[in-house]
Amino acid sequence: MKKKNNSLDFVLRFFAIYLCLYATLFVLVQTHIVTGFTELESNLLNGTRVSNFVILSNYSYEITPSCIGIVSVSMIFGLTFAIRKISLENKAKIAGFGSIVLLGFNILRVFYSIYLGSAKGPQIAQNAHTISWFFMGAMVLFVWYLLVKIVEKPDQIADVF
Repeated sequence: MKKKNNSLDFVLRFFAIYLCLYATLFVLVQTHIVTGFTELESNLLNGTRVSNFVILSNYSYEITPSCIGIVSVSMIFGLTFAIRKISLENKAKIAGFGSIVLLGFNILRVFYSIYLGSAKGPQIAQNAHTISWFFMGAMVLFVWYLLVKIVEKPDQIADVF
């Protein structure tokens, strides 16, 4: 009898879910959501919003659909729904709450990048932006792992740390 490769199965399900959700969200967030996110960042920084740009300290920072957290949301949904052994209700809890947490971190990530750029120049903003992308990838994995442990085995949460 042929042994099933669960790891490969998980990875394939993850990428299928991730890519479909990312492509769908990328198309859906082209206007109003990007504008709203740009407005939020502009208000938090006491800057000016012009279309999808935040103007601060004579520099402009473009907010694109990729800036608003759709990669992180797509990743946590892909990771969560690729697991077979978790109930649909618990998957919804993990992906929903995890998305909210990650979107909050993403607002801070973009804020920090633009703030550094206004204080230290656009090259520092670009460096902070690049480094923060890697941080968000690690944050997705951490939030996902933590929520899976909390939802599936709440009595073992101390073992996570």
